[in-house]
This record gives sequence, structure tokens and C-alpha cells, in this order.
Amino acid sequence: MTGASEGGLRARAEQRLEILARQLERVGLADLQVVTNHNEPGRDAIRRRATEAAVETGDLGDLLADARNRFWDWVQSAYNRLRSDPYWAQVGGPAQGPVDDRISVFWAVDDAVLATVTYELISEEDRETLLEPYARMMAFGS
Repeated sequence: MTGASEGGLRARAEQRLEILARQLERVGLADLQVVTNHNEPGRDAIRRRATEAAVETGDLGDLLADARNRFWDWVQSAYNRLRSDPYWAQVGGPAQGPVDDRISVFWAVDDAVLATVTYELISEEDRETLLEPYARMMAFGS
């Protein structure tokens, strides 16, 4: 892959990440918990293939690491904001939900980030598998 095409690949991945960030800002945290189990069979192999594809391009490996940190921080901040909301604190809402629900949210967002960065590098089937929980939460939240 040439430097110019790698640069274009990174620029397109960055554009997709910005779209993802804007979409997530519009979805409530309760909506994010409507996701599938993060331990579905085969998901780890897909995550590994996609991560390896990003790392092999060089530039996208760094972008993926940075994006994962940014989006994980976003999820953690969303939970922290929700925890301090008097309504949710009283009713024991999403911030007080089971740990498995919170882990599923983190993994759904992480899978969406991974698919977004490696969109042009992984198979359509792998991309759809990674984006499935995210697509469900976007449909639920809209």
C-alpha cells in the first residue's frame, strides 16, 4: 500500500469516527444497554482479525488505539454523568445496572469503533457482526 493510499484510508477512517461520535452523542445510555452479549461465539476471532488488519497498515493501528481510548472514556463519562443524575440515583437506573450490562455497552461501542476504523480492511460479514449491537442500539435510540 502506498503512503498516499494509506493516508486516504486513515482520513476516511477518521471521518467515519467523527460520524460515530456524533451518533453516540444522540443516543441515551439506557439505549446503549439494549445490546447483544459481548461473548458471542466467534466474536473474539473477528476482533483479532480486524485489529491485526489495522496494525498491519501501520497508521491505522495508532488511530484504532487512540479511538478506543476516546470512546471508552466517553462511555465511562456517560455512566459517571448518569450516576450523578438525581432521578437515576433514586430509581436505580442504568448507572446502577448489572456489571454485565455495562460491559456489553463498552464492547458494543468498542466493536463499532473497530469496525469503523477497519471498515475497508475487513470482510462485509465481519463488519456486520461487529456493527450488529451498535446497529441495534441506534435503531432502539432513534
